[in-house]
Amino acid sequence: FVEPDTFVRRLSLLALASAGGLDSATAARAARDPDAESRRMVLRGSGPLSPALRASLVRRALTDPSTIVRTEAVAAARLGVGPPDCGPILSATRDRDPYVVLTALDSLGSGCADNKTATAASRRLATATITDGPPDHRWQAGAHALLALARLDAAAAELLPRFAGSGRWEVRQYAARVAG
Repeated sequence: FVEPDTFVRRLSLLALASAGGLDSATAARAARDPDAESRRMVLRGSGPLSPALRASLVRRALTDPSTIVRTEAVAAARLGVGPPDCGPILSATRDRDPYVVLTALDSLGSGCADNKTATAASRRLATATITDGPPDHRWQAGAHALLALARLDAAAAELLPRFAGSGRWEVRQYAARVAG
């Protein structure tokens, strides 16, 4: 059950975010809202805000206790004109929640203002992650990092044999996507 006041705040922020009408005062206040969904909506609508305010909101959101807020922070880091600063996205690759990490890795593949840093991080994460092993999801970070690397640098082909020879079908599938 969602309290009526919380529901109204969520809808109001969603409407402002959708219309591109979120102002800096509302954003600053709503970023401290006790409701995680409301904090997420602030990030969703942060595109028209000043780059400095948006960067501040993203930095704060990357330390939020809520996974949905940290995930939205990765998307918000890409908003604005021109290629984004890789810093916040790279920090999200070290998040405690695998979903945030995978979102950040996927985001790196779209490029950044400093593609050399994004390429180096993607390469490091692709080579450091286990591609075989226990039946869990640890393979995903390496596979997503390889795909991001392939979008940034043709040198990802050097890593393909390792991924294509994996005992996990999922990893081989990612290798095929990269090869394509």
